[in-house]
Parts: sequence; C-alpha cells; structure tokens
Amino acid sequence: MTPQPPPDVLESQNRKLLRVAFFGDIVGKPGREAFAYAAKRMREENKADAIIVNAENARHGAGLHPAGYQEIKDAGADLVTLGDHACDEASIFPTVRDPQEALIRPSNLGPAKKSLAEGRTFARLYKSNGSPTPIYVTTVTGRVHMKHESSDPFAAMDTQVNTIADEHPDAMVIVEAHCEATSEKNALTFHAIEKHRGRVIAVVGTHTHVQTADPRLVGGVASLTDLGMCGGHGGVIGFDPTLSRKRLIRQSGGKLEPCDQDLQATGALITVDTEAKSATSIELIRIRTQETLVK
Repeated sequence: MTPQPPPDVLESQNRKLLRVAFFGDIVGKPGREAFAYAAKRMREENKADAIIVNAENARHGAGLHPAGYQEIKDAGADLVTLGDHACDEASIFPTVRDPQEALIRPSNLGPAKKSLAEGRTFARLYKSNGSPTPIYVTTVTGRVHMKHESSDPFAAMDTQVNTIADEHPDAMVIVEAHCEATSEKNALTFHAIEKHRGRVIAVVGTHTHVQTADPRLVGGVASLTDLGMCGGHGGVIGFDPTLSRKRLIRQSGGKLEPCDQDLQATGALITVDTEAKSATSIELIRIRTQETLVK
C-alpha cells in the first residue's frame, strides 16, 4: 500500500494551497547547522511543502563551496540562492553552471562577476506537492549602499519575470531582493505589484542578516523587507562580536569568524493559492536550536 500524506497535507492539496519556507542567509558552519535543524523541524511538523535558502555566506562567512551546497541540499533545501558574494568561492562555479543543480545566482551581477559565475538566474521550485502551476524563483541584487557592481534591479526583475512567462505561461514567481537598503527592497515590492501582479507572488529581502518585523500582503503579493539569517545570533550579524567590533573601530579589513552562539534560523513562510496565482499569507519564522550543534 502506498503511504498517504498526513491529513493536513491532503487538505492543502485539495485547496491547492502550498506553503513555501524561505530562510535568510546561511553564515558559515553554524548557519549550516542552524538551517539543517530548522529544515528538519519544518518537515517533521509539516509546516512547509518546499524550502528555499540563501547560502552566499555558507562557506565560513563568504561564498559557497560544493561540499557546503551538498550539505544544505541534504538538510532539506529544495532550492539554494546566492547574492553579491556569489563569486567569493570559485569552486562553486561549475555547480552554478550545471542546469541540473538547484542553485541560482543573481540575474544582475556586474560584468566582471557575471563573466565568472555565469549559471542560471531562475529555477523552478522542484517540490511543489504536485501543483499543476509551477513556482519559479529569481534573485536580483540592489545598488543602494552595496559595494559590488550590478545593473538596474527593477529592469532585471522585469526581464526575469517576462522570460519565465514566455517559457512557462502559467508560472508564478518569487523574487528575492538581495539589497542593503530597506527602501530599495520596498520599492521592488511595489514595482512587482504594479508591473507583475498575478505573476509575482512574493518579494522577500536578504543580505542584512537582520529579520524585519514587516510581513505584509498587498494585491496578492507577499513581502518581507529582510528574512534575516541562519547562524549565531549571539554575535554581530552572524560573526564573532569581538572581531567585528575591532574591525569597525579600526575602520579596516580584518579576519571575521562565524559566531557559534545562540544558533537560530529565521525567514518567512508564504502560503500560495495556486488557482488564484497569489499569496494568501506570510508569517515570520524563527527557530532556535535546542542545543549548540557546532563542535
């Protein structure tokens, strides 16, 4: 006999509602462990049908390496995204270029980084509980207070959404806004509402590592200024507080180490009506590990 899903999963399927969990930036090994714990909880408690996570800081706080990517996938990520640190670890480039992998880079990286990373700029969210309406994910990076070079994120969103629509007319799109400024992320949300209502179902921010308390639903588009991070919340945005303080006081570069205290994973849970092609709710996720897992 074929095992049957739990009752609430069946109910979700009957109503054609999907629950997508999107977690903020993974910071180093502590972040990978925090995400693994949170993803397991989300699956066991049947809170999410699909899980997305940003992993641009997963390799010791900068970039992503193949072993870390595999670890994150094995932990439960259905799709992994990158940000302005996409090119910090060159060993991930072949994985980014592989169309069979569940990994995407920002679509509007500057010419230098784009030529290095190449790879896909959008991908289908693979686990969707058999929904006939596919959900795609794409990432754009901001230009306000960002050190890296990138092109217009608003135009990049338009290009990505329209390209997805041309290839997959029924698709819904989740846009990750990897930006420093809250104003830019908010503006990208309203750009989606004005230009892509009925196709874009969510615009969620990453990059600052600080979860914001502003989830909202406007015109069927769910938004959150920043998802936060997976990692040590006992430090400074995921890094050792002493080293971070010294670096800021001296106003110079210096080595940073991921913090392994108070491991938490933060993000958002978005519920999507696949018949109406709109989001119906968005709520904050904050999961603290029951013990320090990092050895």
